[in-house]
Amino acid sequence: MKTTIFIISLFLLAITSVAQENWQLLRSENGIEVYYQNQMCEPEAGFDQEKVILKVVNTTVVSKTIDWDIHMWYNAVCKTCDVDTGEYHKTISLAANEEQQGGCSVYSNFDLCVFVQFTDINYTGNKQVLTKFELANFLVVDQ
Repeated sequence: MKTTIFIISLFLLAITSVAQENWQLLRSENGIEVYYQNQMCEPEAGFDQEKVILKVVNTTVVSKTIDWDIHMWYNAVCKTCDVDTGEYHKTISLAANEEQQGGCSVYSNFDLCVFVQFTDINYTGNKQVLTKFELANFLVVDQ
């Protein structure tokens, strides 16, 4: 029994390690690193979907505030580039050496998630697929 539990523990550790290695550096500026990875999500409510999950890391000993506008292209058309409502403007505050990331849960930090597409077989709406995204007007300020 102990051997089985040990093997399962090693397997789960290996899966966690592989998932952590999928992060790709998107940008690094003034002590802030922004990483991303694609994830297939089965949220607690709504349709299954694919998301880009962002992780922001403050590598300094000073608190930072990060601002950006998320520009998203769906089917090769930028849907958020000229939107001035503030809906796509994001602000994150990070303490010294802190990191934050989005996730698949509906309770995750929505500012650190980018919708790619619905993957649920029950979704019958208009198929929109994220073809590009960028963090425009990216600004890092010491607090």
